[in-house]
Amino acid sequence: MKKEEIINNIGFVIAVITVILAVCFKDNIVLVGIIVGIGGFLYGLCLSLNLNNSGYVFLAIGGSLALSLSLYKFDILDKGDAFTFMICCSIFLLMIVYLIFSRIKEKKIFSKFSLVVDAEVVDLVKNPNTKKEFYQPVYSYVVDGESYVVNALGYTDKFIPKLGDKIKLYVDPTNYESVYFDSKLTSKLYNIGLCLFLLIASLVIMITLFI
Repeated sequence: MKKEEIINNIGFVIAVITVILAVCFKDNIVLVGIIVGIGGFLYGLCLSLNLNNSGYVFLAIGGSLALSLSLYKFDILDKGDAFTFMICCSIFLLMIVYLIFSRIKEKKIFSKFSLVVDAEVVDLVKNPNTKKEFYQPVYSYVVDGESYVVNALGYTDKFIPKLGDKIKLYVDPTNYESVYFDSKLTSKLYNIGLCLFLLIASLVIMITLFI
């Protein structure tokens, strides 16, 4: 059995146990919320280990729900502050999980598409479904003396390359027609900067709740 299947089975068992426990303690709403939060966190962890993007949301919301309700149950925070803590904690955890697993996913992608080639823009295909100037670059690259042609992933109206422009293209060494387009550096820096801003902002708000 593959690792992905084992993790999926564990996630299914966690989901079933969570439902059973929630039904057993249905008269205690706060406890049910904590149980659901822990179950959601563990289920999200399983999905995240399989690099499923939805797992990040389950993990963040589940963990923050369980933690905020625990703080409320033990009278550390009142209802309003616990709700604020849950929102900020969800954002905080989501950003951390995103940064960690996006890096893991990136390494996995580059290990698969390990052959780096120079690809040249040989054509610009205009989107026929809009009057605006949206173009899809077409790239040509050579591997082992043979030429290949691949279209970019979509149409764009920003930073449209010119014919003859070159980019680094990542190719699957077991299938030269399978390629990966890496994100631009500016896009990566923007995403990291936004994540760090949300991390710091949510952390500051959470700290102020205990002061």
